[in-house]
Amino acid sequence: MKTINAFELNTKKLIISILFLSLNLFSELAAENNITFSGGINLARVRYKKIANRVNISFRSGFNIAIETKAGPEIIGLNFLQRGGNIAIKETDEKLTYTFNYITGYALHPVQLNKKLILLGGINFGQCIRGSNTLTSNNITYKNKIEAKFFMFDIGLQLGANIMFNNQFGIRAIYYFGITDVAMNISSDYNFKNQGLGITFLIK
Repeated sequence: MKTINAFELNTKKLIISILFLSLNLFSELAAENNITFSGGINLARVRYKKIANRVNISFRSGFNIAIETKAGPEIIGLNFLQRGGNIAIKETDEKLTYTFNYITGYALHPVQLNKKLILLGGINFGQCIRGSNTLTSNNITYKNKIEAKFFMFDIGLQLGANIMFNNQFGIRAIYYFGITDVAMNISSDYNFKNQGLGITFLIK
């Protein structure tokens, strides 16, 4: 059985203390400036129109960071997140992973049901600033970078909810449904759209 020495124990206590102090600092900053910070994961996938029956598509996880404020009752924010997806081509051993780094803006309309639960609906729009794909075939992996110029401006709808623990901390789960094609210079029949589920921790 592995034993934990005093140095390791003190280091862990120090890290935990720093995390709590950071949360408190962010909370005070957010409260003073009517700003909400959030961070967590985005479970993303792509949605094809014509070739959906030829592939198996699954979610891939990426980061999801945002800062937001209120304009009247509406919530407006700026998001830095990863989209993409995992794709397995049927009847082959080929697997493809897309990773897209997006900067987006969003506007959400909140409907407060009670002190803890707030429903959200709105729009998200933005641009991929960098992308990549990884193709695995015959146990060989090929990696390619995708420049921002090959991505179209992305627009989609959002629907979700905030669950608040108290006035300062909570969790947000929000679903994104892209309505525009992702890739430039590909016909709509063979193009794809983004979708995903964001799960983030809120600090107000």
